[in-house]
Amino acid sequence: MKNKIVSMLCMLTFGTAIIISPIARADDIKIKFEAVSPLKKGDHAPFTGILFSKDLAARIEAERKTMISLKLCDAKLSASILIARSELQLKLDIVSGKYSALQTKHTDLIGIKDDQITFLRKNYMPTPWYKEPSFLITMGVIAGIGLAVAGAHLVKTVR
Repeated sequence: MKNKIVSMLCMLTFGTAIIISPIARADDIKIKFEAVSPLKKGDHAPFTGILFSKDLAARIEAERKTMISLKLCDAKLSASILIARSELQLKLDIVSGKYSALQTKHTDLIGIKDDQITFLRKNYMPTPWYKEPSFLITMGVIAGIGLAVAGAHLVKTVR
């Protein structure tokens, strides 16, 4: 029974605190007036212009500084991006130049090697047996003797 009374008392206390706390907070809030009032010479200020309240002047100054810092940040960001792009473009151009130089070098080396292979085949390969001078001379002599014998036989048979 004692626990029930304590629990009821706690519920009542906490429930009242929850209901009353928003009301107390609304009273504590101060309403800030941002006043702008035009001035003329001869009014309370010795100049012509516009008089701002401290809150409004602070807010305007904060927004102005924030906008300047945002624009500076954007400018630095753009500059950083442009610098990075130009550095990467430079690296790309260097690598492209190296690639084209190596490609030209490779093509020239392949041409030189092909010419060397052709030269070596032409000068150092043994000539085939049918292109040897001794074979050609021998065949010429045999062909000449054969023609002479065939001509003699033809003359003998025709008479």
